[in-house]
Amino acid sequence: MYLSCLVTLLPFVAALPAQKRSSPAPILFPRDNSTVIPGKYIVKMKDESDISALNGAMGLFPGEAHQQYNNVFKGFATELDESTLKALQDHPHVEYIEPDHVVTGFDMTHQTGAPWGLSRISHRQPGSPDYVFDDVGGAGVCAYIIDTGIDANHPEFEGRASMATSFVPGADTDDNGHGTHVAGTIGSRKFGVAKKISLFGVKVLDHGSKGSASAIIAGMDFVHGDAPRRDCPLGVVINMSLGGPFQQSQNEAAARLTGNGYFVAVAAGNDNIDASGISPASEPSVCTVGGTGKFDSRFSMSNWGSSVDIFAPGEGVLSTMPNGGSGLMTGTSMASPHITGLAAYLASLHNRAAGPDLCETMKQMAVRGAIQDMPPSTVNLLAFNGAPSKDGGRGPNDEFPGHDGGDPGHNGDPNPGGLPGDDFPGHDMFPGDDNFPNDGGFPGNDNFPGDDNFPGNDNFPGNDNFPGNDNFPGNDNFPDDDNFPGNDNFPGNDNFPGNDNFPGNDNFPSNDNFPGNDVPGNSDFPGSDGFPGDESYPGNAAFPGSNGPPNDDAPENADAPESDATAEFMSDSELASFLNSK
Repeated sequence: MYLSCLVTLLPFVAALPAQKRSSPAPILFPRDNSTVIPGKYIVKMKDESDISALNGAMGLFPGEAHQQYNNVFKGFATELDESTLKALQDHPHVEYIEPDHVVTGFDMTHQTGAPWGLSRISHRQPGSPDYVFDDVGGAGVCAYIIDTGIDANHPEFEGRASMATSFVPGADTDDNGHGTHVAGTIGSRKFGVAKKISLFGVKVLDHGSKGSASAIIAGMDFVHGDAPRRDCPLGVVINMSLGGPFQQSQNEAAARLTGNGYFVAVAAGNDNIDASGISPASEPSVCTVGGTGKFDSRFSMSNWGSSVDIFAPGEGVLSTMPNGGSGLMTGTSMASPHITGLAAYLASLHNRAAGPDLCETMKQMAVRGAIQDMPPSTVNLLAFNGAPSKDGGRGPNDEFPGHDGGDPGHNGDPNPGGLPGDDFPGHDMFPGDDNFPNDGGFPGNDNFPGDDNFPGNDNFPGNDNFPGNDNFPGNDNFPDDDNFPGNDNFPGNDNFPGNDNFPGNDNFPSNDNFPGNDVPGNSDFPGSDGFPGDESYPGNAAFPGSNGPPNDDAPENADAPESDATAEFMSDSELASFLNSK
């Protein structure tokens, strides 16, 4: 009888705080409380707390916690009344408490059309129709997609996808499409960046692409514990195309994932605001991704600011949809998986573990200064996979005079980086000079292999095809236009006086600021009256029918063609030399 009574009393003893604290644990209220879930809280225990302290804290309220965290940190989430909330604030092992809130996926539209994102990240200039890649990309890497789930049976995944778990009660499949689309950009056969990767779905968002912050943390906690049990010889990458207002516990959970050696890519968000107010995008250790459009403009609703690490295609991205379909979606949710896939691709290509440092690698490899409409204090870096170009290895940024996108505030300053061979004011360019040696004694010009075939003109590669015009390369095809150097590459432009900066644009005289953009009714973004499906931008004259459900009948020839050429990529030593030269 004595033993029986003793055992019965132990849980109550454990529930009692071992000591008094000098001040209550803080409650971290968000700056914007519009998404707060009333009465529901996330309780974060101190790092030194053990399981008995966690159980003791959870013993202060009746019933079970909605979520319990054991990996990213010790803690739990549940509904609390005022008296229990105060008791937890007085518990000596509680570090802080945060209100739970609604989190959403950062997609914006479903449309029909042609893909372009894959080709863009494999070329330094826009407009190429093909995707250049190494077909080993992604092999040996595991990707976790914390989202609405994955349609694991989609034929585009070739049996490499599975649902790992769900934190949405009563739902264990993708009943929205957002997660399947994201997974397809990471690693599907036609639409994926890393076509050999293993994909694992972690469902935290419901059929409306909404969920709670506590469920997001539960998803991260699951990945932290599950990944070591998987066969992932080249590491783990994690994608979170979701977010909400700043929340310390979300950021801290994400930091624990990167601290464990995992690469984490996060969408910057679609509010056209500074991403420092968004979680988990504001966590410094993750790779935060903004979105761009097909013509290298920043996606108009993409968040920006110093928290953003890199940009990738996010507007009108074609990828997989549930039930074997495909469709286009727009948002930074679509940009982030390009970076997740690229991290896995580079890891397998160079046989190195996919870790958080790959974000810095991608920033070094990125095309600098190409993106238009970039707010201050935001990097101008567009993702690039390192594929060789067909035009003889043209260097980065040579198409964009006046830009040195990696260093905000220097735009237009003459040679701000002091790089030798930088003959175009405002260009901090020509990284990787040692990749193409023997280039006529012009350091910084080695990204133009074969330029020595035209002696005397190494500052302007290929310009000796047009002798007599070395000051303005390419201008001698059209000798009438020497007042506007470089403009004679666009024949017929002198027929429309006053518009030489934007060739061919005088056919639509109302839109000289955006060349080729005079689609009726749309002077800001070519081919799109807003972003269909986004409540902020109703209507879509350029894409009829796109406000309805995703189109599963996208034509086969809409897929980005894949290059048959064998790509020669930098070796590990060359990559190291390239990065060290930065």
